[in-house]
Amino acid sequence: MMFPNASDQSSVLGFLNSKPAKRFLDALNPTLSTQNEDIDNLPYPPLVLVNMTEIVSRLAVISKDDWDAYETSWDFTELPLFSPDYRAETLEGTYTALCTHWQGMTD
Repeated sequence: MMFPNASDQSSVLGFLNSKPAKRFLDALNPTLSTQNEDIDNLPYPPLVLVNMTEIVSRLAVISKDDWDAYETSWDFTELPLFSPDYRAETLEGTYTALCTHWQGMTD
């Protein structure tokens, strides 16, 4: 459980979801059970990225939108294939537009 300052929440979230943090945690505690002490011992760098909050916020929105596209999400409303954002003249065109969107999200 963590309680970072409101101004540090995005940078802490971004750091804890990074590959360096994962590697440090694996080195500090190679078991599956991560303890509070392991998080406290991470070498948290002072991040100087000005737009870190924007990057982390955008990634959180992308992740939420991806999750909400599945029926298991409580915020699921419709299949992306039926969304007017991707509608084309034919079903094949709609599917192609949706695939292009998914590829852009992946990239």
